Amino acid sequence: MIRATSISTSLLFVFTLLITQLVLANSAFSTTVYKKYDSNGNLVFSDEPFEGAEVINIKPLPTINLHLPKNLPSPSSVKPPVAADTYQSLTITSPQADSSIVNTAGTGTVSVTSSPDLQNDHQYKLLLNGENKGSQNSNSFALTGLLRGANTAVVQIVKGNGEVIKVSSPVTFYVRQHSIRN
Repeated sequence: MIRATSISTSLLFVFTLLITQLVLANSAFSTTVYKKYDSNGNLVFSDEPFEGAEVINIKPLPTINLHLPKNLPSPSSVKPPVAADTYQSLTITSPQADSSIVNTAGTGTVSVTSSPDLQNDHQYKLLLNGENKGSQNSNSFALTGLLRGANTAVVQIVKGNGEVIKVSSPVTFYVRQHSIRN
């Protein structure tokens, strides 16, 4: 009895693995799989029809629509710096480009550095996915309500009247949040 159970488990594993490979390899081309037991009692699968095979119609895989950033600032849409010689650099130091933030319940931090340090009459302004998240003198922005998927941050140095002095390079990072279903 134990031997039959282990053989059944092994066959189930092989069957699942084979079906998964077939579906992934051929999902763009076909959703039909053919199965048959050969003369030795082995289960055989194929994406091409063969004699005595039973047709299995595979349902399309479910997909998830991830949050995509809206209104990302493009280099042409960002106002050029007025006094570029005032600041030599403006860099987002955290999160790093293409990094993932995992299981944070939608919270995170964007940190920035500039050279020279921020002048008294200037502020850092954070744009997240093209949306203004506020201006401040501190070089660390605490965020809440981050959505799963890709997020792009850009920081500007602005004068009190809103005039843009310097713009950082955009940094795209990813929020991974597990759910009960996943």
